Amino acid sequence: MHPNGKAHGGSAILIKSTIKHYQSQPHCKDYIQATNVVVSAGVSDITISSLYCPPRHTIKEQHFNDYFKTLGKRFIAAGDYNAKHTFWGSRLTLPRGRELLKSAQSGHMNIISTGQPTYWPTDKDKIPDIVDFCIFKGIANTNISCSSCWDLSSDHSPILVEITAEIRNY
Repeated sequence: MHPNGKAHGGSAILIKSTIKHYQSQPHCKDYIQATNVVVSAGVSDITISSLYCPPRHTIKEQHFNDYFKTLGKRFIAAGDYNAKHTFWGSRLTLPRGRELLKSAQSGHMNIISTGQPTYWPTDKDKIPDIVDFCIFKGIANTNISCSSCWDLSSDHSPILVEITAEIRNY
């Protein structure tokens, strides 16, 4: 839900019903809106966050830092950052992308993308680009993957993020 109480874009997290989990506090700011779920993963839980950053807001490194701190030591934060940087495969680098990369690097986080455009503008003068991707922490690079999903029709292609490590329910 948007901070003003009205429905706007949205986010979703799909988790298999046999995986132990619970919804945690959402992050509701004008500039970052996120749905958060905590998955029980053995000795240490993992927070999964699906987010949307509206393009009209200026987001600084500190805003991203504040958001990531709410997710704990192990997390996956995926969604529409509306941030472009060549580091994750965008065609160009823009200010929001620079701020986000500074936050991720200073927080010792990893970034993974599909390497394929996720935004498909309807305006013929705009070019498809990568604005949907995943930032994660406390998970080995070898245990996470990101792929494109072409099944839905929207101006954004969903990304699928998978953890390949075994998660046990206790």
